[in-house]
Amino acid sequence: MVVVTVKIFQLVLFSSLVKRIRLPMALLFAACTSLSGFAATAPAYWTTNCMGCHGAEKALSEAHQLSANMGTANSLSSYIAGLGAASAMNSFSAAPSGDITAIWTYFKELRGGVSTQSIDFGSTLVSTPTQTNFTITNLRSVAAGYTLGSITGTNSANFAVTSNPCVNSIAAGATCTIEVTFTPSAAGSRSASLALTFDASSTPIALAGVGSAPTFSIASSTLSPTATAGTTSTASTTISNPGTANLVLGTLTFSGSESGDYSLASGNTCTASLTLPAASSCTLVVQFAPAIAVSGARNASLAITHNATGSPQSVTINGTANAAPRPAITLSDNSLAYPDTQVGSNSSLTLTVGNNGQAPLVFSGINVGGVAAADYSKAGTCSSSGTLAVGANCTVDLTFTPSALGARTAALTITSDSSTGASTVIALSGSGIPVPVPLVTLSATEILFGNQTLNGLYQARTINLTNSGTATLNLSSLTLTGSSAFAFVTSPPCANTLAAGATCPILVRFTPVSDNTDYSGTINIASNAAGSPHSVTLSGHGTAGAAPSLVWSPSPGSFDFGTVSVGAVSSTHTFTIANPGPGGATLALANAVGADAANFTVTLSGCAIGDVLYENGTCNVIVQFVPGTAGAKTASVQIASSGSPPSPLVVNGTGMGGPTAGLAFSANALAFGEVRVNAQSAPQEIKLTSDGSGTLRVTDLAVTGPFTLQRRTCPAVPFDLPPGSDCTVTVNFDPSSTGSRAGVMSVTSNASGSPMTVTLDGQGQSAPDVSSGGCSLVDGNSPADPTLWALVVTSVAVLARRHRARRVKPSEVGAERHDA
Repeated sequence: MVVVTVKIFQLVLFSSLVKRIRLPMALLFAACTSLSGFAATAPAYWTTNCMGCHGAEKALSEAHQLSANMGTANSLSSYIAGLGAASAMNSFSAAPSGDITAIWTYFKELRGGVSTQSIDFGSTLVSTPTQTNFTITNLRSVAAGYTLGSITGTNSANFAVTSNPCVNSIAAGATCTIEVTFTPSAAGSRSASLALTFDASSTPIALAGVGSAPTFSIASSTLSPTATAGTTSTASTTISNPGTANLVLGTLTFSGSESGDYSLASGNTCTASLTLPAASSCTLVVQFAPAIAVSGARNASLAITHNATGSPQSVTINGTANAAPRPAITLSDNSLAYPDTQVGSNSSLTLTVGNNGQAPLVFSGINVGGVAAADYSKAGTCSSSGTLAVGANCTVDLTFTPSALGARTAALTITSDSSTGASTVIALSGSGIPVPVPLVTLSATEILFGNQTLNGLYQARTINLTNSGTATLNLSSLTLTGSSAFAFVTSPPCANTLAAGATCPILVRFTPVSDNTDYSGTINIASNAAGSPHSVTLSGHGTAGAAPSLVWSPSPGSFDFGTVSVGAVSSTHTFTIANPGPGGATLALANAVGADAANFTVTLSGCAIGDVLYENGTCNVIVQFVPGTAGAKTASVQIASSGSPPSPLVVNGTGMGGPTAGLAFSANALAFGEVRVNAQSAPQEIKLTSDGSGTLRVTDLAVTGPFTLQRRTCPAVPFDLPPGSDCTVTVNFDPSSTGSRAGVMSVTSNASGSPMTVTLDGQGQSAPDVSSGGCSLVDGNSPADPTLWALVVTSVAVLARRHRARRVKPSEVGAERHDA
């Protein structure tokens, strides 16, 4: 900057001197040469022929004046010649025109100019702006003006001046940088011209550039891979860039309901962020992997984003999955139900597993789960990680060992690749029941024989030993200890074993041998039941005098309560016990004994156990029948006292399972006799009676054969008839052919023996022959038909008269006519 300032100062000073002393033109040229740093190198002609006289300096202002007065190089020669200088200068006009042009240009550059007269932007992406600039330099000592005109030309719209900071004026010695932007609108060469006038000189600038753009091209936008389900295949196409700029791929994204079947395969070279130069390509490889359980169309799409027009590009993928051979699991049972099993013991069942598919069945798990899974163990030939061939079977052996009472449920889950589902569940159920144990139950724990006279005859007393448990009762001993006045009626009184629920009656007889003596004894029962040994105490008193003997008054012998529904209670029946003496008797026991004793209740009325029934006194014994189960029940009413017991009183009853329906017909057969074909008989009636203890429900009424049924008082089926009620239907015989005809009326109901039937029969009779069209007083073609005979007689009479008329003479005929 210092050098420039000094140079300008020198030029200004020198210019002043030139004006004052009027230096010759040669000195002016010499002064200007000192500014070579501001212009191009001096031409060879100047340095050879001029600088020897003009020296190394020349005034810049004079150079400006010269160049301003010179429109062309030729005007330079004319201008110098007109100065009237030395002959050497005048000879300048004879210089070669090329050298004169070079010197003219040299002068022009000394005053400043434009850095370039053409701008080439090169290759630029379409629609992408790129900038460059040029400079205008003013070497004068005063400001210089310039004008930027419009941009013209074929592609003028693609170019623009985007920065003009000097606003049409450049200060002395300054430089101005102008920015021009190229934004190609299309691919290919683009050109224009920027009009520029600097210091009154037109200097247009040529603008040029090339628009470039990538192009996305795909060989096929549809891929159609095919694969067997469970395997893979690939499909490919080519993506290329036939454009003039780099093609940059963005993302490659699969979408659609079946997009999970697709991925970019090994060997695919079209990847995200890949740059494809112009005229290059990549290979798009898509892998198709349909799952084992699918078949048919498996469609998706692939979206490819890029920097070219038309992004994103969609690739349609129409895949087809061919069904793969699949295994199919079969089971011998869908659930396993075990019998009730004692806690601690076990029950086993086997499940057979088969494969009726088209490929080997692969197991991935065979497991027991659920609330009581620990109660079930598995074994067998099926393996949790094994394979079952097509058509083969294996077994899962499951053992149930209940660890607790009650329902014990679990589930067996078989996991495999079966086409019927990945998991096959088999329900397991069983119940744990208690371990069978025997249980001793005695009908009484003591027997009071009371007073018995010596050598008297008394009935043996009974104690019922019942095994009320669930296992066999084993009797290790059954003995009687104490006084020998007590003895078993039979010895041993019971067998060594007693089944669950069974009862053994133990009969004991008391035979005192001493007067006024008390006797005692004990029945000892040793067994495998809990609480063993069990015992029954015995007591009695021997007396020489007569003891009172109780009697039934009156004596019923036995009593039948009839039928009573299970769970219901019969009406009470009262019996009277009397003591005819001698003396009083203390009441000790009143109950029912025998195998069915539990089905009867015995209570006392007007007296109580422990009371004394005085001589001639009475006491009411009330008995009721309470059946616990269905069937006939029998027991004995037992009355024990200090006197002699009464004679046995046997009570009976039958337990009914519940009300039952019954159906009865008023007739079991209907005979309709002879009825003409295609005629209808008179109706016959059948009554349906509900004769059971429950409501009769009729669900169907029907007849077979040539019979019709009409409801008379019976409702439309289904209908109910309460016990004791009835309704009627009618039946007609409608023969369509001759001969014996049979049928059945059937009634379907809830009665036992349903359906119940009534047989039907009738005789089809021929219709009368009416082919002659005449009348008849009898049926058919009987020879005794009077109508027929009347017609015969009439016909004969007519024929006889006609015959006689033919034999009469003509005159007689005329006379007859006249008489007529």
